[in-house]
Amino acid sequence: MISCRPQGLWRDDVSNGNPLTVQMYYGQILFYHGYGVNTMGLFGGKKEEHCAVCNKRTPRTSKPKKEWNIKGQLCAKCFVDFMKKPVAKKKSDDVCVACGAEPGGLNLWKPKKEWQLQGWLCEPCLHEWEKSDNELKKNCIVCNTKLGFFPRYAKKEWNLKGYLCKNCWNAQESKI
Repeated sequence: MISCRPQGLWRDDVSNGNPLTVQMYYGQILFYHGYGVNTMGLFGGKKEEHCAVCNKRTPRTSKPKKEWNIKGQLCAKCFVDFMKKPVAKKKSDDVCVACGAEPGGLNLWKPKKEWQLQGWLCEPCLHEWEKSDNELKKNCIVCNTKLGFFPRYAKKEWNLKGYLCKNCWNAQESKI
């Protein structure tokens, strides 16, 4: 009979009456075999966990979302069941701050920082705000000269609404 083993140094280790056999080839572990051995964690032997909802043993679990307030892991069936349930959202997230309309989460737009609005705008309100903002960008609010390529927005402390030219900006900066 011809041996199937490749040439090299082999060691079969049976110790203390344990039927575990470790086969090594030049210092590399090739096989673990025996009963009651879970490959000692070297080859992906994952322990089975219990589902936090149905308490069923499962080798694959999923991490629940924070909104669900569940501690522990979920099995696939329970995870899908929770994903199907609608989650109650806050009213303030789905409402336009200008008109109060509820167009839904996908039709809301984030306002520009200089508009000083907290929340979201619906599409018609966004276009109105942009139109009025573009009108303000045409002329300086202090000296009424035509603004250049870089309009400067007035700071909150100045109590001015609109954009300034470079000269008026520098004058306002020197006052403070």
